[in-house]
Amino acid sequence: MWNKYILGSSDKRSIDQRAINEIGILSEVLIDRAAKGIYEVIKESVSQKERIVIVCGKGNNGADGMALGILLQHYDYRVKIFCLNRDEMRPEARRLLNICLKVGMIVTDDQNVLKEWLADADVIVDGLLGTGFAAPLKVDVKAVISLINETNVYVVSIDIPSGLSADSNEYAEYVQADLTVAIDSYPLSYYRYPSRLAFKDIKVVDIGFPETVKEEVENIKAFDEKMIITQKARDKEGHKGTFGKGLLVGGSQMMSGALVLAASAAIHSGIGTLTLFAPSAIQIELALSLPSAMKIIDKSGADFFGPEAPSFLSKIVDDYDLIAIGNGMGRNATAKAMVKSVLLSHAAVILDADAIGCLQDNPELLHRPYPTIILPHLKEMSYLVKRDVEEIKSDPFGILKDFIHNSDQLYVVLKSSFTIIAQKGRMTVYDRPNSALAKGGSGDVLCGIVLALTAKSENIYQSLLNSVHVHNQSGQSNSDPAYFTPEMMISNLDRVYSDLGKLYAK
Repeated sequence: MWNKYILGSSDKRSIDQRAINEIGILSEVLIDRAAKGIYEVIKESVSQKERIVIVCGKGNNGADGMALGILLQHYDYRVKIFCLNRDEMRPEARRLLNICLKVGMIVTDDQNVLKEWLADADVIVDGLLGTGFAAPLKVDVKAVISLINETNVYVVSIDIPSGLSADSNEYAEYVQADLTVAIDSYPLSYYRYPSRLAFKDIKVVDIGFPETVKEEVENIKAFDEKMIITQKARDKEGHKGTFGKGLLVGGSQMMSGALVLAASAAIHSGIGTLTLFAPSAIQIELALSLPSAMKIIDKSGADFFGPEAPSFLSKIVDDYDLIAIGNGMGRNATAKAMVKSVLLSHAAVILDADAIGCLQDNPELLHRPYPTIILPHLKEMSYLVKRDVEEIKSDPFGILKDFIHNSDQLYVVLKSSFTIIAQKGRMTVYDRPNSALAKGGSGDVLCGIVLALTAKSENIYQSLLNSVHVHNQSGQSNSDPAYFTPEMMISNLDRVYSDLGKLYAK
């Protein structure tokens, strides 16, 4: 299976070099594959009637552009090529330039001519600088970038918009591309802020790198549907014990809905048996809304958990396959004691919402030798890492890597416009923004899904991938996103699991 990695410039360069030097794939073969991949994307939206100008630099990005130009001309597209620093071209770019000239393509290195071409162009392809670029921009490159940006023309960038770094989250002048066609992998800067904002749209094309050449790169991958079919289908011969025994701890007078949503999502996601541990203030509500869940009611408190709850919880945690704690429980001293008691046990634990907030003074409790899953959004993550939200957005992979490196059993699902599933040594990015999910309660639904899919799982990381996908898909609807509610997500779970069942059957 082709995995779309998320890579910085050094890892991308390493893959190229290993493919060429260790596997023996010729550089010209890789360039040809890249050109074919870009062509397949371009032909979807660009007709043969449109005038295309390809702007090429002196390196391999320019070589990709010229190889694309040769292909476009072969298929009767109207294409012209501009070469910057023609006398300084590297071997592959020079080889492709010679082919362009021999097959009669229109080529110039005159910026005045380029300006005239751009004025008449329908499409511009940016092949100036690749992912190996490091600031600052040279004066002549800046001038060409300005010429491109002054037009009102559809722009496609090869691999990365020229002027952006594959590594850094910072940028100044860059080609304002409408579409970036990345080669084999996403640039790291696409998932860092503010540089992510410089990408309007991006597609990644496969050029056939063997997975063996990626063994030494950072293990950060983009999610693909093929990743979910490795989960086993639901056992037709199973019983309620087969599908997990879960304990869900939370709720309060003011936030009873959080517990109800999480519990309902768990029940509708196939948990075998579910027990709720909740304050007495919401006992009647739970009885009426969740008849299939068992209830343990803390009588020592009222609106919130009372003083006896932590010790009682510590006595029952070992009776369950998986405990989820935090939804709607508050962050008072009792709540903090309950979270601590769970983490000091041998139980497998999910911490969500208020449970994460309860840990801001002692996040080291998360580093334990038992499965520990946390489901923070950016603000909650900031409590644990003592960094503000903007800092986390600027380097989410680096911050997560530092946070989880001390524990093999710690799993993080970091929620934002894209979600990162992380464990020591690997991360996966789920990048399908959906504003329907940007509503109070949708995170509680995710917690319930995770509880159900992970309670008896032999592969927690796989279950988290599945859970995030199910959660996102349950938010897909013909309704307006503003109208959509977390309750509607739960109603959609039947459709989502039915679709997954068809995938498993294959």
